[in-house]
Amino acid sequence: MNATRTDRALDELVPDCIGPEDVVSLSEPVARRLEVASTQSRAAHLRAAISWFDQRPARELRVSGEAEVVYQAFLGPFLGFEGERGTLCSFACHLPFVLEDLRATTILLLPILCCGNSRKKGRTGSPFAVSDHLELDPAVSGFAPHVTVDVAWAAIVAACLRVGVRLGMIVPLATVSIDSPLIAERPDLVHWWAAHPTELLTGDPMSSETSTLTTPAWQVEAIPAANALHRFTSPPQPEAVREIICGGDRLFVAEAASGQQISVANAYPDPVVADAATPVS
Repeated sequence: MNATRTDRALDELVPDCIGPEDVVSLSEPVARRLEVASTQSRAAHLRAAISWFDQRPARELRVSGEAEVVYQAFLGPFLGFEGERGTLCSFACHLPFVLEDLRATTILLLPILCCGNSRKKGRTGSPFAVSDHLELDPAVSGFAPHVTVDVAWAAIVAACLRVGVRLGMIVPLATVSIDSPLIAERPDLVHWWAAHPTELLTGDPMSSETSTLTTPAWQVEAIPAANALHRFTSPPQPEAVREIICGGDRLFVAEAASGQQISVANAYPDPVVADAATPVS
């Protein structure tokens, strides 16, 4: 089987579901639209979704100016089998419900690109803290390892296009993760300031009296944004940027013309002090 093909139909991928015979559940409204029991095998859910697509007549995409119903969703938390994070496999099973019951004509997913690992939010990170804007996250496939995420995405896009539905994804060019290799290549993509890379830029400093978070030893107290404006500086040249490992995180620093150490000002979408999305250690 050629895993580099991206023109495979969705029904070709059914045998390649991760754990195709594993019993999983869909919410009752989604299963009702598929006309199947809510709890059954992954492959059975996916076959039912493909059957729904096969029964729909082919239609052209809406022309510009026609009314649209745009459905925007975050794949991970909202479009998974019950008890699991969403994947492209489970997303495909939700499509009949999204398209028919919610009457969506366009689907826009939050980024499913490779996220950064340093200071990420929770277990998976913010979808807007992107480390590579050209690579889909392999973890969102939901199909066997030899079926690349690109193949799965292309198959679902093709199924939607056949029934006249646009499927797209937000590509957040304005934000990168704090460990993105792009920072070393293009330091001007981010803000730099005169600070140790463990300093956090936030609206309010952490209060030891009100905060219950346990702060890692390598992380110093947050700097209020209003008190840090004078510390911002021009981005360094790429050749001046070097990578360090601090507290297990990959971070970038440089030396300003004055000889002062500068680092990337790590604001949103990286976690800040008292960020509820940051797990308590």
